[in-house]
Amino acid sequence: MADGTVFYSLASGTLGNKEDWYRLVVPDDGTDPFVEHAWAIHNADGDTEFNGESSMSVPDFLSKGYPEDAKMSLRRLLGALNAG
Repeated sequence: MADGTVFYSLASGTLGNKEDWYRLVVPDDGTDPFVEHAWAIHNADGDTEFNGESSMSVPDFLSKGYPEDAKMSLRRLLGALNAG
């Protein structure tokens, strides 16, 4: 079982109908932590029109075009985990 912590979420779009969540997953088996990105886009009625998720390594997440606020939140979380 892997432990995960949501470190950033964002609602955007004209009606806040596009949602993104970013979660740091720390596997119990000693493998490297990774980031899960989940998203959902809702139509005007509030029904989910499209959703999905992807996983990537921490270095990949930090080097790609994800929101800078999300990257800063991940860096803070990693710093806190390493300090503890």
